[in-house]
Amino acid sequence: MDLDEEDPFYLFTGGRSDACLGEWRNERLQVLIRLQAGVLILESAKKELVLRPVPPDPSVPASPAAPHEWSVADAGTPDTPVYLCRVLGYGRDTRLTLEPPRHKGGNFKAVLRRVEHIGLPEAPVPPKMLAAGPSSDPPPRTEGGGNSGGGGGGGGG
Repeated sequence: MDLDEEDPFYLFTGGRSDACLGEWRNERLQVLIRLQAGVLILESAKKELVLRPVPPDPSVPASPAAPHEWSVADAGTPDTPVYLCRVLGYGRDTRLTLEPPRHKGGNFKAVLRRVEHIGLPEAPVPPKMLAAGPSSDPPPRTEGGGNSGGGGGGGGG
């Protein structure tokens, strides 16, 4: 397999996306997703399942933030998925989800994190934008320097 050294996960070239590769876990489950002979393999508790990309919905505009999706099935019955696998987010906020395919129903959903991100503090949440949108005016000043702690200063002598 040829590897593009500048874009190894094919995030920007539009080719194959292997964002699911690596080791993932939560409190109850740990999985390893690896590439073997050009096939993505999900390995957990000595069980191996095959991942196949889910084609994007043409009615939904593509977005770099859109989830990457794969159907997960037993190698003997690759056309009968047992899970739908998605990778969402980036950096420390990357999550892999495993849930039953839509046709099976159910409400089980496992959310896993990359092993190397476990134990790191959560990424800071960016400040919310004002409802009126960005403005070039400085924020309004408040009396007393903005503290609610009472009279200011003084010092004495």
